[in-house]
Order: sequence, then structure tokens, then C-alpha cells
Amino acid sequence: MRLDERGKQCPLPVIEAKKALEASAPGEKVEVVVDNEIAVQNLSKMADHKGLAVCSEKTGEREFLVTITAGEGNGEAAEAPVAAEEVTCTPNGRRKGMVVVLSSNQMGQGDEALGKLLMKGFVFALTQQDMLPETILLYNSGAFLSCEGSDNLEDLKTLEAQGVEILTCGTCLNHYGLAEKRHRRKRKYRQPYSNIRLRRDTQKRHRHSHSRKAQRRKVNAYESAYRRTEEHSDRY
Repeated sequence: MRLDERGKQCPLPVIEAKKALEASAPGEKVEVVVDNEIAVQNLSKMADHKGLAVCSEKTGEREFLVTITAGEGNGEAAEAPVAAEEVTCTPNGRRKGMVVVLSSNQMGQGDEALGKLLMKGFVFALTQQDMLPETILLYNSGAFLSCEGSDNLEDLKTLEAQGVEILTCGTCLNHYGLAEKRHRRKRKYRQPYSNIRLRRDTQKRHRHSHSRKAQRRKVNAYESAYRRTEEHSDRY
């Protein structure tokens, strides 16, 4: 099988090669053509991590050929058979406690278009991982990623469908005027740093406290006015 991955941003060549290996029979060779050495290194690392034979060569001025040989289970440890009653429709592929925090709608500083392109590649790469994060937290300009018109919205929907919890900062949505543009999920997002029940109880106590203070201030004002009247009458 031969894949032409020239012109594709990282990590797409690695993802496509991984899919091809999973569909290949043991001993079958998967050839991947790329146009940069970074892609060659990433493909080689992926193959080494899976324990697969890999070799690479430069075939042109900006052309490299990486050949990976598929193995038994493609380097993955074979899993023991699972009883029929234990099989579920949606396996839990999330890693408990893993949180991905995105505080910007672009990756790094510099060219904005490049930063957004890198962020799109990163979010897409998350959808292709064997172990997904348990939660993705979006705040500051990262809130734009979960709103209508975002290039990353479909990938975030894919992650959510696989059980990943997507949390968007409500304060950030309001600050950028995105509250109406946010993708509506079945489960409401959490408001940051607040507990609704606790906040209501606190507000109720504050109202009673303010009421008592207002009454006390009114009584003090009457007493003060009375004292001033008495002093005025004594003076004349």
C-alpha cells in the first residue's frame, strides 16, 4: 500500500499511516511519501513505538519514502477474548484524570493563520488517539473553538460523542459575546468557579443581612436626628 502524504500538515501523515497499518495483513509493507524530514522522524517514532520494522530514504529534492512493515496486531498486544455479555456498544477509551486545556483559538504566537491551522491539526489529532482525554477545558479565546463557524467544532463534536466532556468558560463566552453562538450540547456547560445552590443560599443570606443593616441605619438616623433637635432646642 502506498500513501502520498506530501503537502499535509503534521500529524496527518502519521494518522493515515496508522490507519493503513491497521488495515494491512502481517508482513505487508506500507509506503508513505512525505516532503519533509520532520514527517519522516514522526513516522519512524510511531513505527518504533509499535515495534514495527521501518526504513526511510530520500528519493528527491523534497521527497522522502518511509516504508513500514505491518506485524501481528500491528505491534499492539493481543487482547484476551471478552465474553459476549461484557461487550458494550461504546467502549470507554478515555483516560481518567487526563484534562486538555486550550486557552487560545490558535497555537503559539506569530502568524495568526498558521496558529489556527496548527490548532486545527492538534484537535483533529486528539480524535485519533487510542486513549482520549476525560475532559477538554476551553477558556479565554479558546472559547471560540466550540462556537458556530469554528473549524474545530466538528472534531469537538466527535470527541463529545465518544464521551469526552467539553467544558467552555461561561465568563469567557460572555466577554467575547459568544453565548448565543456556542454549540448547544445536551448537557449544559458548567459555570466556572461557582455552585448554583451555594450561590443562591449566599444571596438569600445577603438579602436578609442587607435588610437588617438597612433597618439599623434607619433607626440610627432617627436617633441622630432626634439628638440634633434636642441640642438645637437647648441652644436657643
